[in-house]
Order: sequence, then C-alpha cells, then structure tokens
Amino acid sequence: MKKLLKNILLFATVIFFVSCKKPSCDCEQPTTQNTPPAVYVSGGGSIITTVLRDTVQINMVVGGYSVHNSLFISDKKDVFVITTSSLESYIYKNGILLYIFPGVSSGLFVKGDDVYSAGRHSDDTANVRKNGEILYSVETPVNVSSSISSITVIDNNIYTAGVEYSNPDRIKIWKNDKTLYTITEEDRNITATSIALSGNDIYVAGGDKRFFAVWKNGEKLYRLNNGVSESSGVIVSHNNDVYVGGYMGRTAVIWKNGNVLYEFSDAQIYSISISEDGDIYSTGIVFLGGYDTKSYVWKNGTALYELNLYRPNAIVYK
Repeated sequence: MKKLLKNILLFATVIFFVSCKKPSCDCEQPTTQNTPPAVYVSGGGSIITTVLRDTVQINMVVGGYSVHNSLFISDKKDVFVITTSSLESYIYKNGILLYIFPGVSSGLFVKGDDVYSAGRHSDDTANVRKNGEILYSVETPVNVSSSISSITVIDNNIYTAGVEYSNPDRIKIWKNDKTLYTITEEDRNITATSIALSGNDIYVAGGDKRFFAVWKNGEKLYRLNNGVSESSGVIVSHNNDVYVGGYMGRTAVIWKNGNVLYEFSDAQIYSISISEDGDIYSTGIVFLGGYDTKSYVWKNGTALYELNLYRPNAIVYK
C-alpha cells in the first residue's frame, strides 16, 4: 500500500513539474521588497523540502534530498531553492517550479535575473547551467568523471569547486570552464564542500571524513581537525576573516581563521551564514538520545530558536 501511494505521489509530482516548467505570470508570487533581514532555512526529508523565514514556513516544495548550498536569497528577497533526486534536479522561485532538468545539482547562485546551477550531468560530467540550460561542461580529462558542489559568480566570471574522480579523487577549482587549481592530499579521496571569494583570493573548504582543511588559491591554509569531522561551508567576512562551520563527531564547531571560535557537544552544524555586522548564524541538529534529534538555529554559538524541521540543510541570513 505504501509503495502504491508513493507511486501515485511521484506520478502526480511529475504532472505538476511538466505543467509548471515554464510558469505563466499567474504562477509568480509577488516579490517582497524592503523586508528587514531574517534567517532563512531550508531542509526536510527525502521527498519534501521546507523553507522557513525565521520560524515561519514560507513555502514547501517537492524534490529529493537537498544539500547545504541549495538555498539562495536574492537582493529582492526572492527565495530560490534547488532540490535533486537521483535522476533530476528542480529549481524553485518562491515555491513555484522554475526549471527541471536531468542530472544532480548541488550549487546555486542568482545574479540579477539569471539563475546559475552546478552539479553533474547524467553522463557524469560536471557542468554549469544558466536558467535551466547547459552553459558549459568544465574541463575534465578524457574518461574521467567530475562533479561540482559549490558555485559563485563574480562580475562576469563563474567560479566552481568540486571533485575530479581520479585515483585518488582530487579537489578541482574551475574558473568558467577551465581548471584554475587542482588540489591533492596524499592518498586521500578529497572533495570540496564550498567555495568563497574575497577580492582576488579564492577559498575552498573540503576533505574527507577524517580530514578537513581550507585552501587559499590552491594552497593549504590550515587543517581544521585531527580526527573525525565534516565541514559544512566556508564564509569570508568583510575583513577577510575565514569562518567555517561543521562538526567533529558529535561536537558542533565554528572555526575562525583555523581556530575554534565556538563549540558545543551533542550537536552538528550543517550550514553557516554571516551578517553584515559580523554575527554568525548556523543551523544543525542536537542529539537527544537514541535516534531522536531536534533542529536549531544558533547565533554566535548560542541557541536562537528551535526549528520544526527534520533536518536543516542550508541557512542564509539576509
């Protein structure tokens, strides 16, 4: 019975996607302007992704698992979300389906009226899309697969970071479709989780389950851990301080310039954001015992409020 209901839901979802791939003006929600800064969080389970503004649900979209870089708030306060399944990716604007295309996407950036996404096409080639259509595939050796995990657009240049599946796997940083830096780490299979730019400097956080570090312009800046951990993102503040949020086992950590700034036990951080005033917002879970968890938003390492989400994957303060 559960399988039948799931198939019915997926069938209805496909019909919805097809009908709204190119929404008419009637589908568009009005843009919210002059809205005071707020905390936006996206997350949920494997089928539904929910977006909250502070603690209030503002929309709910259908799609697959959504990773931490899948939420983007434009200057006009439009809310963009990218979700992905094993076969397709979906981009929503203010809860309305904007684009659907094959492949897995985990990077999202909006500049003006253009929506950029990045990930891996169904042929295992890393590519960048603009408004749902392939803009280019990145430079990759013949018969080698690649994937993009994070994207940012500065002026007319597109910077992406991800992995090239070699032996071992290596971090790749691309500027537009060309390789800018290749990063290897001994015999480890490493991948980038996020990318950020400050002036002419490019910062990337990444690694594997037991090794995480930050690189600046392709050179290792510092290692973040000495054991089991996972990094969730990298943020560069206005004064060039580098903030990374993540966890070491069951200890949530926010690092500043490679040093622990905040940490608290029985918790994990999955995403961080920083305000213009330098306040650090992060989201993740707290372990209650057994398999029970609760989701939270923290401000400067202190719990701000509890979230009614199964798992918060992305946070943006804007």
